Amino acid sequence: MQTPHTVPPFFWSAHYDVTIAFVGHAAGYDRVDIHGSLEKRRALAVYRTGPRLLAVAAIGLDRESLLIEKAMADGDRSAIEAVIAGV
Repeated sequence: MQTPHTVPPFFWSAHYDVTIAFVGHAAGYDRVDIHGSLEKRRALAVYRTGPRLLAVAAIGLDRESLLIEKAMADGDRSAIEAVIAGV
């Protein structure tokens, strides 16, 4: 018997002094909203299709990335949006 994979995809990468953590699957996104400051290297790039959140790339925000990953695994969209709103 196969069981569905419910844990959201996640990866991270370090580019010199910039870390990027990505959680979710952004295939088919139609917009990216930036929250925070790319210049300060503390931002979230939120990938959406219409109002539906698909994935988040966190730049320099490791704690927020972990909170979003847990909320995605729990299926708690309101917790994800709360983390995004707090940046």
